[in-house]
Parts: sequence; C-alpha cells; structure tokens
Amino acid sequence: MEELEIEIIIPKLPDVPRAVEGLAQYLKLEPESLGMTSTYDRMVDTEDLALLSQEHSLRVRQKLDNMYGGGEFRLTYKLPLREHDRLFIRDEQKLKLAEPEYEPVLSVFSNLARGVSGHELKTVLEIRELAREANLGPKGDRVNISVDQSSYYRPGAEEPGAEEVVFELESHGASAEVILKAADWVIKELNGRAAAQPKYARGLRLLGQL
Repeated sequence: MEELEIEIIIPKLPDVPRAVEGLAQYLKLEPESLGMTSTYDRMVDTEDLALLSQEHSLRVRQKLDNMYGGGEFRLTYKLPLREHDRLFIRDEQKLKLAEPEYEPVLSVFSNLARGVSGHELKTVLEIRELAREANLGPKGDRVNISVDQSSYYRPGAEEPGAEEVVFELESHGASAEVILKAADWVIKELNGRAAAQPKYARGLRLLGQL
C-alpha cells in the first residue's frame, strides 16, 4: 500500500485536543478522537546499514499495551521514497505476527538475510513512542493525526539518547494538497518545521550514528 505523510518537528507537546480542533476548523473537517497508544519499535538492518543505504527500512513494532497479554508484533517494510520536496511518499508492506517474542522474529530475518547476502540483521535503533491520535474527515477521505513523544535509544540502552515531539499527518484517503495545507497550519500555529528525513535515519543521526 502507498504511504503519504509529512512529519513536523515541534518544540514541545501541545494541548493536543485544542490543536486537533483548531486544525479541524481550518480544514473544515469533522474531528474524531482515537485516544493514546504506546509503542516500542526496533529498526532492523545489517551492520553496515545496507537497507538504509538503499532507502529501505524494516521495522518490528510492538504495542506496549499488549506486552503482558500474549504479545503482538507488526512488521513494516518500507521502500524508497518517491521524489517530492515536502511529503514522504512510498510503498510499504505490513504483516501482523502472533509470535510473542522478538528474538525468534529477528532470528528468522537474520538467517534469511545471511543466506541471501551473507550479512546478518540486527537491531540498530530502538524507538519508544507515546502517541495521541485523531482522524479528521469521513472514512475514505481522512487525515490521520498522530502527535508523538518519540524517544530514540541505542540498542539495549536504559535511557534515551535523544527525544523529540513529532506532529505526523498521514493520508487515509485525503489528497496531497489537503495534507500540505494541514502541514502549513501546524508549522505556523505550533512553530514547527518539516522533517527532512523519516524517523529511522533521523533517529540514527540524532544519536550520532550517521
């Protein structure tokens, strides 16, 4: 499926309900609150970042509210970005797994990669997020909002090496023009700036790994 989004770095966590209402009024779309989610992402790559060098990424996402209920992992493989001066546009593939442990998932992909290329895969970046989400507009023509408190960790680290607040706008049927119009409002009203790179590359750069 195609992903179309923009990530905007903002200086602090805003009053999210107020921001959602203001953006909804600006776009003349009905808001729908989706609540709060907590996730733990592991970005998987080779030692020399072969996936990132080709603008690919493999993410293993775990919903933290499921950690003690049997576990659930969702794999997301993202292909290279298509050329656009502001938006992140790319194809992505998602798969939900019932396997409750991360290490077996990593082992399968690592062995596959080693068999094909001679290079093993490992966890190169961990991202923990607390996201406040909402939708604007009717089903099939929506703007999805996610205001994320993102913390970036080196693998196995107890404390984050970098943190940021990200206001994500993703199309769930809305046009690129609507997403850009929404982004302009966020940048102006919340003193934001559009991210030049997605979170995988940006997180590594914030940690001094790139």
